[in-house]
Amino acid sequence: MQPHRSTSSRRVPGPALRAAVLAAALAAPLASQAGVTIAAPGGEGYLSIDYALQLWSQGQSYTSATDDGNTWDNFVRRNRLTFSGQYNDYVGFYAQIEAGNDGKDGNEDRSTYFRDAYITFDYSDALRVIAGRFKNGFSRENNEACLEPLTLDRSGIAYTPFAGTRDNGVALWGNLADASLQYRLVLSDGREGDLVPKKKPRITGRVHWSLLDPESDYGYRGTYLGTRRVLTFGAAVDWQPDVAYANYAARSDIVDYRAWTVASSASCPLAGAASPARRPISTTTPATRSRVHPTRRCRRIRSSRPIT
Repeated sequence: MQPHRSTSSRRVPGPALRAAVLAAALAAPLASQAGVTIAAPGGEGYLSIDYALQLWSQGQSYTSATDDGNTWDNFVRRNRLTFSGQYNDYVGFYAQIEAGNDGKDGNEDRSTYFRDAYITFDYSDALRVIAGRFKNGFSRENNEACLEPLTLDRSGIAYTPFAGTRDNGVALWGNLADASLQYRLVLSDGREGDLVPKKKPRITGRVHWSLLDPESDYGYRGTYLGTRRVLTFGAAVDWQPDVAYANYAARSDIVDYRAWTVASSASCPLAGAASPARRPISTTTPATRSRVHPTRRCRRIRSSRPIT
């Protein structure tokens, strides 16, 4: 992955201040990533170990009719150790340990947990399976690599109201028509807990169509830094039945959760920048190299990990 680019943003400090609040936030992110790949005896499987760190220095100032001030905060925005690879030509794995936002707002004791943990099965480029805890494929922005957005970070509308960025379940996905068309169908837990009237699965479907160079990974990028000519249109739906009360106080009138989204993304190299030849094989990680399985006639495309 390319290092994250420094940029600036503006944010509203919070609802405690009145509408007259004028807030300015300047953040300078610094990211670093490094790893090693270990090949298994026989050359079929491998293990990649990767570490990524993103540091933030963030300043905010605000004024209102009753108050004014400024804040400054240095913290570890993302702090991730990743283990990924292939058991063989069909079965792969991905596990990511996260200890992010340490030091933010004075909290120096953030928890460490598995952000992602799943197994992949790749029968062909048109038929792939992910099982475990992984990014739900609903919105494009949620599925863009967090170290490579066009902006400083994702917006609040990138996430669904109930399930956050990840979910536990199974995804069936693949690329068709020379990777111009991608489909995803996800069956997952969705919203859980005492506030849910009935425990039923969450169902998510997404398709996108790439008119220029394909976006064949499960994850997207906010920018390809001039290496691809991208014009992609996507749409998705999200549904979980009997997941909330319309009248929560009386615990009555059970309703479904439904959401839909459409998105487009365009990226074009500047004059003089070369665009790679059109092909369905991503070059994001070593896991995307093609190979011929000894017992199969078709060309195999090795598993493409979701970009996080």
